[in-house]
Amino acid sequence: MRFVLDANLVGDWFLPGQQSDATNAVFDAYRASTIQFVAPETLTIEFAHALGKQLRRRHLTLDEAREIWIDFCALPIELRPIGELVGAAFRLATDHNAVVYDALYLALAQAEGVPVLTSDVRMRNAFLALDL
Repeated sequence: MRFVLDANLVGDWFLPGQQSDATNAVFDAYRASTIQFVAPETLTIEFAHALGKQLRRRHLTLDEAREIWIDFCALPIELRPIGELVGAAFRLATDHNAVVYDALYLALAQAEGVPVLTSDVRMRNAFLALDL
């Protein structure tokens, strides 16, 4: 089964102290090849930003951040260009009073016909009516 993978879930998996049983179960299924991930290409930028934030707050050393980045880049996530998604994402964001970055994940999910996996409560609440 395929899912759109949200940057928050990636952060929960890779960043120290963020893991939960639910997050670990998702990535265990991924490692076992029972699920596959697709994401908008902005996933890489969002995750790089989260790593930088953890580094600036001194929650990670530079070596730890670089190692996490290498591990993240090794994941075979299908990244999709956002050019064709931005219009739909903008409409979703404005219709649901949400952030366009978050709406990109939903626009991709709608285009691919697959659900979104996210740990972002604000995003889930914004698009609750659409059944992520």
